[in-house]
Amino acid sequence: MLYRSIVVEGFSQKSLKRGVKRALQVILGLHLVTQADYCLRGTPHTAQRAVFEREFDFSIQGFPKDVEQNEGKVSRIANVAQKEKLEKPFDLSAIRISSKNYFEKSLFGQLEHIVVSGGEAYSGINYPFVGRIYINNDSVYSSTIHHEIKHAKTDELIFSNPEFEERWRALTVDQEGESLYLGYPSWVLPKVRVVGKFFPRKEVRDYEKNGFVSPYAALGFYEDVAETCEEAEASSDKFAKWLYAEKNEKIIAKIDLAQEYQLIPKEFSEYVAVRKSFKEKDLLEEKIEVKKEELEDKVGILLEESAAFLAEHPDSVYEINLRKRRGRLLEKEENYEDAIREYKLGLIAKFKDHDDYPDLLSDIADCHKKLGNSEKVSLYLRAKEKYDQGWKANDVHIAVYGVNDFLRENGGF
Repeated sequence: MLYRSIVVEGFSQKSLKRGVKRALQVILGLHLVTQADYCLRGTPHTAQRAVFEREFDFSIQGFPKDVEQNEGKVSRIANVAQKEKLEKPFDLSAIRISSKNYFEKSLFGQLEHIVVSGGEAYSGINYPFVGRIYINNDSVYSSTIHHEIKHAKTDELIFSNPEFEERWRALTVDQEGESLYLGYPSWVLPKVRVVGKFFPRKEVRDYEKNGFVSPYAALGFYEDVAETCEEAEASSDKFAKWLYAEKNEKIIAKIDLAQEYQLIPKEFSEYVAVRKSFKEKDLLEEKIEVKKEELEDKVGILLEESAAFLAEHPDSVYEINLRKRRGRLLEKEENYEDAIREYKLGLIAKFKDHDDYPDLLSDIADCHKKLGNSEKVSLYLRAKEKYDQGWKANDVHIAVYGVNDFLRENGGF
């Protein structure tokens, strides 16, 4: 009986080991299959991707259902990449849109899915000095794309200008000279499954007072630079407060550095000042007892300030927005012909901002309607429809250049 027991036990242990080994082989084989699928079906050659790569000299990767089969996703990436390219050229090999499906992730993505609560530690990630950006499928916003490209630009910058990092870090210390950065573990560890509850998230108190544009910027040098520059690309009025109203000296110093090293346009601070003036005019209009003469004076000053900015910075990425604002001032004064001229100048500006370009087409149509030019109204409404359809269909050419060729062919210019 003892002999029989030993034999059975030995056989059971061998069977267990054999079973574990086979299970590991199956798991490994499955993941090898997923990686083959990730590389083959996840990098197809489509018309949209081909046009994008010719335009920007880097590729878009990801499964079609996560890329071109989503309305406007490729268009959004192209629009942001164009703005960043005009501000300062950069080098990338690819932007990959990562699937939410575990079996369609890279090995690193699968590990992240297992370890991190919710399956994702970041909305996007730039691999330093590799030239590859990964963005989660549900995080393909303009802000995220800008953020990751700013990381790539920072990599290039500190390679050629290593003093930039030292100068930036000097702005992020407390009165004792200690760094204010919290470090990445303070953000990642709370997200780890099971053990995350033992690591409460840390945040810098009064982050703005300490010179950070967001709590996330306080994690470290790279995030601070990317968050600051990302926020500068947004259309919010936060910088009007930080640069002029409350004068946050640390943020001002960071913006000066970012402008000096071309991580954001050198004219950014001036543009914020002009935007601030437009905002003040809007607030003035909301007052019940505002004198007509006072408002007219403000409009005149705005037109002068914006004209001076555009003359000094003729190729600015901000031109299209200022042309729209100037046109609307003139349109409100019923000066429709001059308004149309401003709107058209906006259409031919180098950067075709998706927040402004379709508005210009609608505004020109409105002006022609008030002038009784029904044919022109029809033309610009058709142009607007063509633009909207092209954007949704991920037409890279339209996302970058608009529909100006259509307008020229049909007498719009």
